[in-house]
Amino acid sequence: QGSSRTPLAGLTVERVGQASPASCISYLDNGYVYLGSGTDNSQIVRLHPGQEAAGGGGQGAVEVVQSFTNLSPIVDLCVVDLKHQGQGQVVACSGIGASGSLRVVRNGIGINEEAEVDLQGITGMWNLMDSADAAFDQYLVVSFSGDTRAFAIEDDEFGEVDVGGFDHGSRTVYCGNAGGDLLVQVTPRNLALVQGGMGVDSWSPPDGASISLACGNGPQIVLSHSGNTVVYLEVKAGRLQEARTLQMEREVSCLDCTPLAFVDGAASTQEGMASSLVAVGTWGTEACLLSLPALQLLTKEPLGGDFIARSIQFAVFDSVAYLLCGMGDGHLVSYRLDGVSGALTERKKVSLGVQPLQLRALRMKGSTHVFAASDRPVVVYSHNRKLLYSNVNLRDVKHVARFHTPAFPECLAIAQEDTLMIGTMDEIQRLHIKTIPLGEQPRRICHLPQAGCFGLITVRSSVDETGQWTEATYVRLVHDQTLEVSQTPFLLDELEQPSSIACVTFAGDDAEYLLVGTGYESDPEPTKGRILVFRADGLNLELLTAADIKGCAYNLNSIRGKVVAGVNSRVQLFRWAKDAEGSPELKLECSHTGHILALYLQVRDDLILVGDLMKSMALLRYSEEENALQTVANDQQSNWMTAVQILGEDIYLGCEHTY
Repeated sequence: QGSSRTPLAGLTVERVGQASPASCISYLDNGYVYLGSGTDNSQIVRLHPGQEAAGGGGQGAVEVVQSFTNLSPIVDLCVVDLKHQGQGQVVACSGIGASGSLRVVRNGIGINEEAEVDLQGITGMWNLMDSADAAFDQYLVVSFSGDTRAFAIEDDEFGEVDVGGFDHGSRTVYCGNAGGDLLVQVTPRNLALVQGGMGVDSWSPPDGASISLACGNGPQIVLSHSGNTVVYLEVKAGRLQEARTLQMEREVSCLDCTPLAFVDGAASTQEGMASSLVAVGTWGTEACLLSLPALQLLTKEPLGGDFIARSIQFAVFDSVAYLLCGMGDGHLVSYRLDGVSGALTERKKVSLGVQPLQLRALRMKGSTHVFAASDRPVVVYSHNRKLLYSNVNLRDVKHVARFHTPAFPECLAIAQEDTLMIGTMDEIQRLHIKTIPLGEQPRRICHLPQAGCFGLITVRSSVDETGQWTEATYVRLVHDQTLEVSQTPFLLDELEQPSSIACVTFAGDDAEYLLVGTGYESDPEPTKGRILVFRADGLNLELLTAADIKGCAYNLNSIRGKVVAGVNSRVQLFRWAKDAEGSPELKLECSHTGHILALYLQVRDDLILVGDLMKSMALLRYSEEENALQTVANDQQSNWMTAVQILGEDIYLGCEHTY
């Protein structure tokens, strides 16, 4: 307390709450404060004067209003496919001290499950409304190989119901709203028009032919029968009218008649708009555009390759019309559609999976997307007039449909191998970040695929009873699915600093082992250290052996069933053996000298790329016949390396910080 006339007598420090460690603080207004952090998420917090910190250290007086994701500093990371979807995810060691955390970063879209029903053998799904102008969907129609079932939400329960006038004993090829309170159902035998729970009209192909494909847009229905016959029908005055028939040169493999409109070169699509085009995929691996109602051929475009189009879809992104073709081998072929000439241009082909693609245009949250169902489902969308593809956190999706109800607004119905799931879709964004707080600083991480966990090295900093700053270093396991952190870690020795971690499989042993390289603090550099070998059992660690080394193991890697380590100025090779008592041990095989500090190692086949503290990069080869590490090449420049990587047999990449 003090004033301009009296000296300052003292300062009073009061704990009001917890927030991110701040590198800058800026007061905004009305109790709002911005905390800019370089080691955790930056935050906007609100101060509540007069309130006490909850529990003596909570956030009673400090309310976190908004957080801004910050991954720095990232001291280590690994890339893994946690969901086994063929999509890599980054698991990063982020933060410093008590703000340390693991960050799981993935590029894709999440589907959040709301309900699930066990159903096998689904061949198609469609949403139905009571009337064409209804705000919500009433039914979810699910087709199987020999019958059709309908589901609805009644009394907050998702259950099976009957749709009056529908043929539930046959497979449904297509169904939808046909304007007003009219519904249409297409089965292999006929096309039925339903109103008020009763069939009011029907149409059947001649000579008992079977309907194989159908699509619709309100009162417009296009179907295919007898292999190569395309029929266009319209619903007028409550009756079905056959408008046109066309014999295609090849059998039809897929259809779509999503409506498109073009005004001054800008494309658009919306419900209630009449279709003027129908897209037809054929067994001749070609895509055809036909006009409606004349069914006149406008464009024929060869798709190329040996697989046919199994699904075809018109779509509009950023006022640009596209034709998307889902191929039988999991490729997506896309074209830009010229609204004036009907020409298909700017062909592009991308691989989305290995199973046939089923395309479905969906309008969710005011935006149009195309869901490509396959073994690795993808959502297709556009940004700056460029098509982008985001993976979905599901696998083996067979069919998808919108299901927008009061109980499940903005939801999707997703059919998998043996389940029907109702779920919501995340906002379209490029990165999804999940945070796992550790309360400790993570230093090194690697993945153990057999054990289904991550090996993690963390450092816990604290102040002891005498006021001295102390550190404790642990080796932990983290479950790779639940991200549960083990509570029984292995504690390293005092002054023992971890430098490397690796998952290794030794020659003649199919089991995987977790290796940790350490060094003991000394000046000017470590003169002793250890390579610890652990076996993971669930989230428990068992130390099998510890090999003493003359220095610090800055890096560990696996080569030809052995372990190569960068130990101070040497690159050393160890093999897995047993001592005289039959206990496992790491035994030194050979060494390579001539480095300042061998900090970074990358391995491909029998090649070892070494990144040195000062002497740039060197390429070594391990000769099993001579049991030696031989120099292949080195960079004579003096570069202070920070990372190295092998890109190919004769291409090597290095990063350094003294450019």
